[in-house]
Amino acid sequence: MGLFHRRKPATVQATEPRAGIADFWNWWAVAAAELADAIPMATVNRYVDVMTAHVNAIDPGLAWEFAPGRTSRHQLTVTAEGDPGLRRVARQWLRAAPPPDTVWSFHDLRQPGPLGFRLWIGGVDLNLNEVRVAGTRHGSGLDVIVHHPLFASLPQQVQAQIAFLSLDTALGEEAVELWIGGVGRAAEEPVGSRPLAELPALVAEVIADGMPDGSMGWTMLRGEGPRGPLLVSRLNRLSPVQAPQHDQHAAVTVPFSDHTAAGLPGPGSLDALRAFENHLTAIVKGSGQLVAVETSGGVRTLHYYVDSGTPAAAQLEAATRGWEQGRVGVEARLDPAWDSVRRFRD
Repeated sequence: MGLFHRRKPATVQATEPRAGIADFWNWWAVAAAELADAIPMATVNRYVDVMTAHVNAIDPGLAWEFAPGRTSRHQLTVTAEGDPGLRRVARQWLRAAPPPDTVWSFHDLRQPGPLGFRLWIGGVDLNLNEVRVAGTRHGSGLDVIVHHPLFASLPQQVQAQIAFLSLDTALGEEAVELWIGGVGRAAEEPVGSRPLAELPALVAEVIADGMPDGSMGWTMLRGEGPRGPLLVSRLNRLSPVQAPQHDQHAAVTVPFSDHTAAGLPGPGSLDALRAFENHLTAIVKGSGQLVAVETSGGVRTLHYYVDSGTPAAAQLEAATRGWEQGRVGVEARLDPAWDSVRRFRD
């Protein structure tokens, strides 16, 4: 039994979704009250096709669902379904939403839900309260094995659907994408398993370690690279789900003149590098973030992810011209899956 990840290849967004988003919310303004009444009357099925058509007009890869709200009677979620290339689109849809009220709230990631309901999937009827999980710490995250008594008789694809639906329901889609690493399924109950309802408390311990002051912490890694000893400082969790709008990777390569025999910064360059990093990070504040710093062979590479809909990458390039210890390079490319820093992940 191996571990797997719900990671779809990043979609290349070929069309501009703004028109579809505007059309959706124009239609919603008229239909929202009628939909709210239809849900308790169990007549909402007659709206499924028109709802799907409006979501598909934004992007066919998006999925939608209604659910009871936490702060409202109903909630509408439009999600990228694990596709990092569409998370930005779903976030744009959410940003255009009307303010939540007592009737409707809106989300672009599935929210945690109640576990005490029966699920009809793959031709079988099962209870999420019968799901059990075993968790193992792996770096800054948690690998889990999901078990249900019916797994032994179900196809692999249905098992995977049940496993991720169970995790999304217990934790919410954001926490699953951010803190859960590998996900395995087991036909036999794994050693050390616990009820699905206990998983949020287990993940809360992981989050407390990864975000000790309420913001994402950093991890230091050491190794060998093509230019000799390699030093990497990176966010504890390198997942685009924490900032879907930051879909453009900008690698800033900064040579420095004072370095040790191992190629790491000497005292004559260290303070200047820190000040330069702080300056660039301030430049993109609000439209990007620094996610990893890589140092080897007399060069420091600052890995930023920025919003491609802003001039952040160009602003970074303009801000590097004052560096006096060599020629700074800036290379930017669309990378909604954050693949450029995948090698630094747990």
